[in-house]
Amino acid sequence: MAGYLGDHLITVARDPDLIRDVIFPNFEAGAKKAGKDPRTMQRAVVVLYFYDPEYLVDPEAMRVSAEEAKIEVAGEGTQVELWHSAEDIIKQIEELKKIGFDHVILGNVTLFPDEGPRLKIFRDVFPHIV
Repeated sequence: MAGYLGDHLITVARDPDLIRDVIFPNFEAGAKKAGKDPRTMQRAVVVLYFYDPEYLVDPEAMRVSAEEAKIEVAGEGTQVELWHSAEDIIKQIEELKKIGFDHVILGNVTLFPDEGPRLKIFRDVFPHIV
């Protein structure tokens, strides 16, 4: 539908095989069916993340089922990333670019009341990914 009716693709799917074998081909087929050139259409992925430079969060404690979180998950591999450094963020974004995404939409999940100072990590990230 995104290719047929839309101008671009935004997905939360993170499984490279699912993206490469199902999502992108269906997006391209829909675009072609509508007379569009899929090569000119942008592809974005939404990544929810928690930045934890102090290693305060137990990764196992972050794992909850969609039912427990009372959310609907679109496909396997949808998750919240746990990042500890600029290198973690850069590596993940580079992997998503290799899959074929033009844009990465970052959604910050936080437990801290003042997240502002923690967002300064992107001063180190942006020069490597822009």
